[in-house]
Amino acid sequence: MAFTNSFNGKNTGIVLPSGAGVQRSQENMNNLILSAEKLKADTYKKNEEEFLKASNVDPVFVLANSARETQSKLLDTFNTTWGKKMRDKGGQLTTDDKVEMAKQKDYILMQQAKMQQDMEQAQLHNKMTMQNPNRWDAEEQQNRYNEYIKTGTYDHTEPPIKPLSLTDAAMKNINKVATKEYAPEDERKSYSVNGVPYYKQTTYSARKEDVIPYIKSAIADNDQYGAGVLKEWNELPAQEKESYHTKNPSNPILEMAVDKHWKEWVKSEEKDVKNSQGTGNKAGFSVFKGTGKDVTYTPTSARAVKLGTTDYSSFHDIPNIPVDDVTPQDKIRVLSPDGEEEMQPASNIPADLVGYDENTDELIFTAKSNFIDPTSRRPKGAGMRFALKRTEAGAKYDNIEIVKDGNKVKIGSLGSSTPTPSTSGDTWDKYKRK
Repeated sequence: MAFTNSFNGKNTGIVLPSGAGVQRSQENMNNLILSAEKLKADTYKKNEEEFLKASNVDPVFVLANSARETQSKLLDTFNTTWGKKMRDKGGQLTTDDKVEMAKQKDYILMQQAKMQQDMEQAQLHNKMTMQNPNRWDAEEQQNRYNEYIKTGTYDHTEPPIKPLSLTDAAMKNINKVATKEYAPEDERKSYSVNGVPYYKQTTYSARKEDVIPYIKSAIADNDQYGAGVLKEWNELPAQEKESYHTKNPSNPILEMAVDKHWKEWVKSEEKDVKNSQGTGNKAGFSVFKGTGKDVTYTPTSARAVKLGTTDYSSFHDIPNIPVDDVTPQDKIRVLSPDGEEEMQPASNIPADLVGYDENTDELIFTAKSNFIDPTSRRPKGAGMRFALKRTEAGAKYDNIEIVKDGNKVKIGSLGSSTPTPSTSGDTWDKYKRK
């Protein structure tokens, strides 16, 4: 039997409730519906409260515009993503959703903490710089702060150290560096007046190598001098840096510091030396006739000098006497701080005679123009110094005179003692700032 909208149970044997029973049934149904709706509302409200609590991230104050923009984008993306997901799922997020939302919230909080830490660090370094401008570099700190405002990041653990020049250290230590008077042969400038030889000589209170420990100590004891050296190095042209790398591969920066500043650490004096004319064995000047043209020069006493890596203990300066070309038959030794080399040149070497050492019986020359290297077959050596055994040259220089025991003597009369030259090799210790 089909049911219709007017079904009342008549003639079916089914008795429908009526009267008070109907009313109770209806009330029970209403209560059941209301309870379900209330449970649904309470659940939604609870989920909403949990969502709001879990998704709540307050913005923090930062100075840098870029940091504020980054923070705003992070918050907008987070709120938009999870607000939409909450609506799409009817306010009921899964456990995985809640875990993912918590991870993204933690990431935002960490970014905010880093933004505030960078801001506070930048402000602290500004304050430290103002309080101690002699220690910290105010100009460089301002550059760092400007960069922070631009980028929003500040990754520095302390303000920049104010660089000090080694020139300042030299002024404080100049009276401490005095060993043995040093008159470098390459700083002697010869000239003559009316055929009488003169020379201008710069004399220092110590040698270059004597100054190295003082420079190293200054850098080690005061990091501001170290910062000054590094700044000076960074401003060098690439070609000049390469030159110092070649001279001292283990520590080119120290090589530069010594090269540029050692003369500031010693006292110097420039003298014009006039040679007095005299007679007999103690006359003030001599004449060399070896090249067909008379050359007047002043014989000198022995002194210690280092040329290349060779330490000469009885070296006599000779003021640039032009001589016959050194020929390919002559075996020479190139004197270079980078290492010495024996060779027989592949072409003549126009040169000046600039010195003689008694102990090694060696003549020292300076090349006036390039010559052909026998190995590479390439030009080499204008201005380069090299040594030649006096016996290799025959007797052509035996009449060169030096001062020995207060008297002039010809080098050919001294015999031929030829001890091995002393070479000290690389005098630079490896030094690196940490």
